[in-house]
Amino acid sequence: MLVKGGQSIVVSCAPRLPNMNPEALTTEDAMGWIAVQICPWCKRGPFRSLGLHIWQAHGYSADECRKLWGLQHGQPLADPDLSADLSEIHKRLGSAKRLPKKTPTEMAELARRGRGRPKRAQWRLARQRPLVHGEGGWGYERGCRCADCKAAHARHEDARRRAMGVPKRRPAEHGTYSKYTDGCRCGPCRAASAAYARGLRARKRMR
Repeated sequence: MLVKGGQSIVVSCAPRLPNMNPEALTTEDAMGWIAVQICPWCKRGPFRSLGLHIWQAHGYSADECRKLWGLQHGQPLADPDLSADLSEIHKRLGSAKRLPKKTPTEMAELARRGRGRPKRAQWRLARQRPLVHGEGGWGYERGCRCADCKAAHARHEDARRRAMGVPKRRPAEHGTYSKYTDGCRCGPCRAASAAYARGLRARKRMR
């Protein structure tokens, strides 16, 4: 029994295991060390997680050990009981985050409304179709700024905001910075923009 740092560590000579260079172990020999959870470098153990000990004490990660010994990518280096406990925890967490599956009727409705695919896939399909101005707001998404596409985009945004419960935005009034950003260049709007710029410069100087 070796006491180090206030903890008792079992030192095992492991007579049944080959005493050779750990980097030159075969797959069968490495599995023997993993089965008894004894370190092939320092012959200490058993550990709850042999891979963690090797990483902290000898600088080899679990993936590096698997490559050295020809093990599969998912081969655990920890104690089988610990691996089973962690696997059960991950399964519980995964089942808690998993959303309930939709019924075939709900999936058909989503496909009919064009919402069964991610947004990027919808854009890709829309770009493959010929551009029809004023259709569903897709022309505006593709860069068209004609009157029909802008009106269709406005209707689409209003419907989306209503579905989200967001109140409709009031039109900007003249003499405000918001109206200036909308494109108005009348005298009051230009004065409001100049006042906003002066206040912004003053705030930056105070920092």
